[in-house]
Amino acid sequence: MFYSEAKPTQARVARTGVRREFQGRGLGKYLKATMMLDMHNHYPDVEVVDTNNFNRNLPMLSINDRLGFKLFEQYVFHKISVHDLAAKVDLSSR
Repeated sequence: MFYSEAKPTQARVARTGVRREFQGRGLGKYLKATMMLDMHNHYPDVEVVDTNNFNRNLPMLSINDRLGFKLFEQYVFHKISVHDLAAKVDLSSR
């Protein structure tokens, strides 16, 4: 959980994880809900909480949906190997 007195009505929850051998038992939802309750108890002025995860992380998307999080913003990431990029970029014209 991240909280700053500079923005007393906002907080962030990130990196909720459960070891593979314990997944599928509702522990992720329990952890995230417990963090939210703890945050509310320690920082009662927080009105907005944001979180993020990859759009392929279906278990966490489900947890966020069941806890009431709504999609706010999406980011698109692109990647390419340095070798493939170098093959596409002609540096000889410099």
